[in-house]
Amino acid sequence: MSIPVPEPKNQQAHHKPVIIKEGIPWDFFDGASQNNRTGAGMVIHINANHSLKAFVGLGTGSNNFAELSALRLLLCWLLQRNIYTIQIFGDSLNVINWVNGKSSCKNQILKLLLEELQELKSSFNSLSICHIFRDSNALADQLSKDGLQQTMGTWKVVEDRQGQIHPSDQPPFAIHQ
Repeated sequence: MSIPVPEPKNQQAHHKPVIIKEGIPWDFFDGASQNNRTGAGMVIHINANHSLKAFVGLGTGSNNFAELSALRLLLCWLLQRNIYTIQIFGDSLNVINWVNGKSSCKNQILKLLLEELQELKSSFNSLSICHIFRDSNALADQLSKDGLQQTMGTWKVVEDRQGQIHPSDQPPFAIHQ
């Protein structure tokens, strides 16, 4: 199965289609930072008939902090739902490269988040985290921007089960400190 990718605005851009393996849950994540406020957005597809869209306020920080935090929250949610095989897509090449060990992060605070992400990653049977272009991540991008309007730790979640929509202000999982 392949997700259609909108035509690039710049004809010079090289966009590859997002390839999703059938039978494996897939997710998109994004983080946003503006005026020192951060938000996270996630689109979680458990299967073709069951998905969640979520955004959350993250407080203050950089865009890389927001991206890493969005991925952390996504991995926690998956583990709490006993989902151990997953395909994840994000549009931050820096974050994808850091998480996959292709480059190193120099920021000490972000390194702590990366260490936690590496520990979370080890709990999965099969996990792929791939870079996609922003055009292919538009919904997660919009959700992360919606998260900018939320106070820290405030969630908005919409669950769709076979066309039945269930909105909620509760986090999609328990957060343990």
